[in-house]
Amino acid sequence: EDRRQRQPCICGRVQTTREEVRNAVGAVRGSPILAVDIRAVRARVEALPWVREAEVERALPDMLVVRLIERETLAVWDKGRTFIVLDTTGRPIAGADPHDHRHLPVVRGEEAATAAPAILEMLGKERDIARRITGLTLVSGRRWNVHLDWRIEIKLPEEGAEAAWARLAQIDRERQLLDGDIAHIDMRFDGRMVLRMAGNDTAGRS
Repeated sequence: EDRRQRQPCICGRVQTTREEVRNAVGAVRGSPILAVDIRAVRARVEALPWVREAEVERALPDMLVVRLIERETLAVWDKGRTFIVLDTTGRPIAGADPHDHRHLPVVRGEEAATAAPAILEMLGKERDIARRITGLTLVSGRRWNVHLDWRIEIKLPEEGAEAAWARLAQIDRERQLLDGDIAHIDMRFDGRMVLRMAGNDTAGRS
């Protein structure tokens, strides 16, 4: 009986095109199914830009089944002249179009890509304000400025950033602080919060 493989069955594909997977498998298409080098096929599939992990197995008599786990997006890295889509480990996703991911926060700074996963995980603990993050800037590789709703800049301290962020979230829950006409919140000073209203000088301390 001729058990030459036909088109692969592909599961889990979202960003990766069917043609990309078929091309990765294509070198063995039409070969006897039992002669296919499963490890080699898997390696080629996992080399595709959006693929984080792949499983490849034979389904006799004549089918290869390819299951994909794709990389998830985290942020867009602004490198000055170029914008690069990052996955949840901070690695660039080759060929990903930043225009298709405008919902992601924009991170800036020389080492922002590698530092982004940790800071976004920390900020995500306060979901109500984390969902309003539109950008983050890594300052001198040591601390972050966080931008909310494209209008509010929050300067987090180098030490105790998580506690400062939690304090801001608590104050916002109690007073709806972030819904006001605030442009800057400076939290770099121990236990203090310096506010600046839009178009004005320092408005107050908390």
